Amino acid sequence: MVTQAVVLPAHDAQALAEAYLADGWQADWAALRTLDIARTGEDREAVTAALRAVYLPWLDSGAMALQKLASDGEVCFALPSKPPAPPTRAVLLFVDGLRMDLAQQLGDLLRAQGATVQVSRAWSGFPTVTATCKGLASPAAGVLAAASSADLIPFYQGKPAQKPVLLKAIEAAGWSTAESLLGDEPLWREIGRFDERGHVLGADLAMQAHDLLIEVADIALRLARQGRRVRIVTDHGWLLMPGGLPQAQLVAGLTVAGGKGHRVATLKEGAPTTYPRLPWSWDKGVLLATATGARAFYAGVEYAHSGVSPQECVLPVLDIVAEPAAAPVIIKPTWQRLRLKVEVQGGAGLMFDVRLGGDISGESILPKGARPLDELGQVGVLIPDEHEGKQVCLVVHPPNAPQDVRAKQTALIEG
Repeated sequence: MVTQAVVLPAHDAQALAEAYLADGWQADWAALRTLDIARTGEDREAVTAALRAVYLPWLDSGAMALQKLASDGEVCFALPSKPPAPPTRAVLLFVDGLRMDLAQQLGDLLRAQGATVQVSRAWSGFPTVTATCKGLASPAAGVLAAASSADLIPFYQGKPAQKPVLLKAIEAAGWSTAESLLGDEPLWREIGRFDERGHVLGADLAMQAHDLLIEVADIALRLARQGRRVRIVTDHGWLLMPGGLPQAQLVAGLTVAGGKGHRVATLKEGAPTTYPRLPWSWDKGVLLATATGARAFYAGVEYAHSGVSPQECVLPVLDIVAEPAAAPVIIKPTWQRLRLKVEVQGGAGLMFDVRLGGDISGESILPKGARPLDELGQVGVLIPDEHEGKQVCLVVHPPNAPQDVRAKQTALIEG
């Protein structure tokens, strides 16, 4: 699939983003899957060489195209605005670093468990760092403001909107930040570890991606099955290249102290540069240099973000709906010699049977076959005495569907 990666449109930012949402992400996922399969030794070396020969030029081409469009003012990077009033029981799940390819796989995981999932897109802010973009993805975007560009983070009530302050701002916007089983108030919750693990593992993030997706899917599905309206948002994506992204050189002394990130740099006033300079999302008067193509300002970096590329800037938005989980069906038998009374929790309207042997494949030993459970999920049956001492399987199933077993339990008829 990497060798068949589609060329993303370079003439229009919206067309590029739509193409990446539709098909472009598949090349990124194919690269991750290949790295997951070839984990060590000669296999990893061969895969690394192949990805650098085929995948890296494709990454570079897409990034160059989007950077040109951004320099021409054609990219609608996210800006601070007040979000609309949330619907009742809404949930915003924030997942740091949920790249589009991972989001598409997450959608498939949720659909396989019965959920309805719609994947759409949004633009990130600039630069694509958590400090800048998390606030833009939050319900507090309208109450945050730029007070300093030193750490590329907005402020709330005079304080940098790091996690505790941001949560306070989100609560002030009318959202809960603590989950409650009974509450109907809108909920903001932060889950997922993709960005954290990416910075630690580099290209080896590929080996943990699936397990990390399952963690997010479990939480999202549980909330959706509670009748919540679940939306998953993120702040930025990332570039990943085994062996490291090519380095973008910066002349020493041109950046302010602490002003160089993996793919963005804050230059000193009047410093000359050929790198594209784009405005900070929280203050258009602050211009930041972005590394060209798929390059990084540090050598040997395998996992990087903060620049401009489809992978970093075209963000997934997932809307998830799921039916409530079915209540478990539990059999509670009471024996009086050969008389059996059962109460089946969640069994009203179902059928009860006793089958010979220790599994569901045996024949019914009830003289008239399976018996209906009443509105309380109860029924009493008499076991023929010739089955005394035998093992049986107590079975619950829908009417006219004896193989659709909803609950089973083995028992020994002692007489």
